[in-house]
Amino acid sequence: MVKTKNGLLIMPEFSEAFLKLMKMEMTVKECLALSTVFEEIDSQIKIVNRTKMAVIEKYCQKDEGGKPVADDKGNAIFDSQEIQHKCLEDISAIMNEDFELHLENKVSISGDIKMSPQEYTFLKDLIEVR
Repeated sequence: MVKTKNGLLIMPEFSEAFLKLMKMEMTVKECLALSTVFEEIDSQIKIVNRTKMAVIEKYCQKDEGGKPVADDKGNAIFDSQEIQHKCLEDISAIMNEDFELHLENKVSISGDIKMSPQEYTFLKDLIEVR
């Protein structure tokens, strides 16, 4: 099992690094493990995004039809700073929750593969260098 934070999973940089990992050549067993983890991550991202939107909808202003009101840039509008702060606290709590990936062993990758320090930082819990 590998633990990570929900907030990390939804970062575009994590997705980019993970997709790079998905394109690397590896054993069939590692491919199977990684594809299973990919499905878990994809599912969790959808859950986190839906939950985040539900929290925003709970706190933001609504129009006469009960739909959330947004400004010209698409940002939700709140009745007060206090309500916005409470919304952000709830979202922060969701992002800081741990998520367990069902990965028995880290994926072994060649030390010859080029990777940026940022990519390694995002993937270090999923990979081991051989």
